[in-house]
Amino acid sequence: GEVAGVLAHKPGGSPIALRGRWTIGADGTRSSVATALGVRKESSWLRKIALTTRYEGVPWGDRAEVHFLQHGFFACAPIDGGGVSLNFVLDRAEYEREKLGRDELLETWLARTPLLGERLARGRRIDPVRGTGSMAMTTSAQVLDGVALVGDAAGYVDPVTGEGIFFAIKG
Repeated sequence: GEVAGVLAHKPGGSPIALRGRWTIGADGTRSSVATALGVRKESSWLRKIALTTRYEGVPWGDRAEVHFLQHGFFACAPIDGGGVSLNFVLDRAEYEREKLGRDELLETWLARTPLLGERLARGRRIDPVRGTGSMAMTTSAQVLDGVALVGDAAGYVDPVTGEGIFFAIKG
């Protein structure tokens, strides 16, 4: 009825029991801690996928940008060395309807967003398109006897809302 630590593995693979007054679950949206406690649950309104990649040679500046679309958004931010990080978040239903691979899906949606797509086309993509999803996770409890869930392990918050910072500061 109480969490008293975790069973971890040393680099060689042998188990080690780590005991503590508190165990902090900070293991992301697919939290094994939240799952083991039975408090992780699906959230229908957050059924989205995210694709990410990086570009170089794009005249950008020092500001992040968000480009809103009917079914998602592009979030872009400058990175060290003059590159640009691109994140594309799309409703999962729309992703499934498109029936495209990650690269083709990204290029298709960039073409539908010409202001951004044309800017990025001035440079070149330097990373493969990586994907993740679904992020549709919440929890029915964040603090139980001996354990606290923090960050995305406590429940995913769509980053475009800014509420993640609110929850982090309040927590």
